[in-house]
Amino acid sequence: MRYTFYEKIYCLFAGYFLFFVAYAASAFILFAVFHKKIVYDCCFSAVVFSSDKKLSRYLQKIVEENFRNTHPSAYQIYYTLTSQSTLLESISVKVSVNNTAVISAEKRKPFALWYESLDSSTFLLIDQYGDILSSQNATNRILYEPFSEIKLSVYGKNAAFKIYNAKIIYDTISHISSHILYLHLIENRRWNVVCKNGTIIMLPQQNAKEALSMLQPYISSMMRMYSKIDIRLFPEKFFLTPIVHQK
Repeated sequence: MRYTFYEKIYCLFAGYFLFFVAYAASAFILFAVFHKKIVYDCCFSAVVFSSDKKLSRYLQKIVEENFRNTHPSAYQIYYTLTSQSTLLESISVKVSVNNTAVISAEKRKPFALWYESLDSSTFLLIDQYGDILSSQNATNRILYEPFSEIKLSVYGKNAAFKIYNAKIIYDTISHISSHILYLHLIENRRWNVVCKNGTIIMLPQQNAKEALSMLQPYISSMMRMYSKIDIRLFPEKFFLTPIVHQK
């Protein structure tokens, strides 16, 4: 069977076209394979963003120790950070195609120092929900030094579990917060407010906020006059113990 000149030209161009298509497809496949290999062979890196520099360094260290020379997912990083640290108020993790993790995090704000007893030499740092952020011997403690910004101390075996009530009391008399030394949980039932000048405000088991609100206009002057302000029987009666001045 003989082909005409034009048929030969047509077959030649068709052959070149099929060769070009096959070559292009092979090149594309090879590029995709090697590009993926290059991306996933890149060293893992992480960038941590936080308003607290100490927290950034702390999380950076955890990530580097756990994921060096690996290819973790965003969930793996998130789970590791949240399981190893009780400090986080919020956190988001994104991992880009070049194996770089972008982490945004903020830590919980400390609310009070918790001492289990009046003679306790150690304390725990707790947030406004009573969750323990660090202890005197914990590694997390360095993230919260110094403690000068923490205005409240609470004493009592279960004081952290009743920190919500302590916060209500503290907020109610916030205008004299600079005079408050600590709040003491008595027999796991009620609170005493101990002032820096030695005055003790003995609160009722129920309606402590209402009792303090009643005293609010007078409490500053009463602190200077009385060593004990007993309002445990509010609203029926209360007892005042005058300050005895030595001659």
